[in-house]
Amino acid sequence: MMFNKWSRSWELPGGVIESGESARECAIRELYEETNQIAADVALMGLMKFDLQPSFHGPERTEYGALYYAKLDVVRDFVENDEAAKIIWWNGITDIGDIAIIDRKLIEFV
Repeated sequence: MMFNKWSRSWELPGGVIESGESARECAIRELYEETNQIAADVALMGLMKFDLQPSFHGPERTEYGALYYAKLDVVRDFVENDEAAKIIWWNGITDIGDIAIIDRKLIEFV
């Protein structure tokens, strides 16, 4: 889990696909950019449709996403960046504070 500096909550690494990029490539890139981890093996867990309420990201809208599971050969040191203040390896049980609602649901699929 990464602690998002903007939302002040824990969430899974993720983001928006860049031009010419596949969903898989996006997942690998976002994991690296936000956590400094390099995915050794990536598996598609599923596709999702989200009906999102208005937020600082914009008005009410529908978005689609892909959920990936990554294995790491090596755990690299975290490097703080514009989006993530820190990362943790969460067991799914320990109270770590606020976790984005959407990410609580996504974790159920992994």
